[in-house]
Amino acid sequence: MVQLVRKNFNFNEFNLNYGDDNRYELIDGGLIKMEPTGLHEQVAAIVGRKLNVEIDRLSFPYLIPHRCLIKLLGTETSNR
Repeated sequence: MVQLVRKNFNFNEFNLNYGDDNRYELIDGGLIKMEPTGLHEQVAAIVGRKLNVEIDRLSFPYLIPHRCLIKLLGTETSNR
């Protein structure tokens, strides 16, 4: 179930208040309470795998934690 909690957060407000709470995502400025589904987890795994392949290929000293906050450029949207 997806539930709208409050509208009009910017990324910095979201990160400050909910950045460590994996139950919420920021979608177009709206705070969304998430209950991870199989599909959601599959998409997160695919994105993480693709990022890790590129990190290895380019020999970057980075890692992708199991849970992380990703902000889409030019939006007030942030996903885990």
